[in-house]
Amino acid sequence: MRLIILFLLFSCSIFSQDSLKTYEFNLSNSITGMYSVNKITQFNVNFNGENNVSRKNFSLNTNTTYSFTYSDKVVGNEIQQKNNLDYKDFFFLHVYSHSLIRKIENDNSFGLGFCKRWESFSLSYAALYQKTNYLVLADKEIYRHSVRVKMKLTKKKVAFNFEYYLQPNIKNFSDFIVYGNSKLTLFKDKKVNLIFANNLNYISLSEVKLIHSISVGIGANLEKITYKRK
Repeated sequence: MRLIILFLLFSCSIFSQDSLKTYEFNLSNSITGMYSVNKITQFNVNFNGENNVSRKNFSLNTNTTYSFTYSDKVVGNEIQQKNNLDYKDFFFLHVYSHSLIRKIENDNSFGLGFCKRWESFSLSYAALYQKTNYLVLADKEIYRHSVRVKMKLTKKKVAFNFEYYLQPNIKNFSDFIVYGNSKLTLFKDKKVNLIFANNLNYISLSEVKLIHSISVGIGANLEKITYKRK
């Protein structure tokens, strides 16, 4: 918790400096869901948010994935929040997650890494420290590699976003995590879009290995908003 507070305070201090008077915002948020009636009624809703603020060589990026599933009772309540503080090609990363399905009370990962960017593609590596607090099992502390592949293809009316992580245990590669999301956006030129989303989370040594959802919904997209502080 202290590290989280320090991360937030450090981020705020950077973006509140008097010399940083011009900010650029990119906001992309969507709500998708699925409803089905067979032998049982099932309802699923997902929220995906990718938002960042940047100034010169600094940027603060937040990525939120939330999934709620109801099937006669609440069976899924999953959240993952990623925060990146970037300076040029280097970044500090914090990831928080909670899972009802896997009985994880909270999971926090902290890491330092490097990112190589091209026009519509990026590849990054980070070394992570992960601490997991379970509701019923003993807590765990693990060090992991983290490799991320990210791609964004944009046309006037269509956009495709792809972001996935591979995170093996540094000492045991059979213990690994794969997670990420892909998103197809239609009517990209409008303020409100049609979204098709795919969210995946796989933990090799978990009792519930795979959590996966495909959904459709609406999104709001605001790009390159410039704010100048007087």
